[in-house]
Amino acid sequence: MKVVCDHCGAKVPKYETIISPEDGKRRCFNCFNKKISQELGIDFETVNFDPITIEDSPQSDLVV
Repeated sequence: MKVVCDHCGAKVPKYETIISPEDGKRRCFNCFNKKISQELGIDFETVNFDPITIEDSPQSDLVV
């Protein structure tokens, strides 16, 4: 189930959001991290990694 970030409008999985106790708004992890880093004076950059696929090798390739 995807929900909308109240700050940036991105559609993200519900488990990738945080509801702020201050204002009750839902923020995606990126918006939440940006908000907290600004409050703490930390230079923050969001880094997104492309997914990778790792496959098991066939049984014939195993050395015992």
